[in-house]
Amino acid sequence: NLRVGESKLIEVACLDERDQNSEIVLRYESNEYPNTVPRADYSLVLRVYGGGRPASGRYRLYVDARGYLKLVEESR
Repeated sequence: NLRVGESKLIEVACLDERDQNSEIVLRYESNEYPNTVPRADYSLVLRVYGGGRPASGRYRLYVDARGYLKLVEESR
């Protein structure tokens, strides 16, 4: 429950960057079941709902050449 002007960070995805065989874990509202995808290049649409109009954005999710997980907003 956020007030007007407040912000909150959310976890979208994670990766064990120390393990080259690990997969990307996508996070949802629940951690009760695993949701893994191979290390590849993905396009995600994120929508945030609240008291007003939903906000949305398109993002690129990928693992860079050094093995780091990246989430970058795609240009419109």
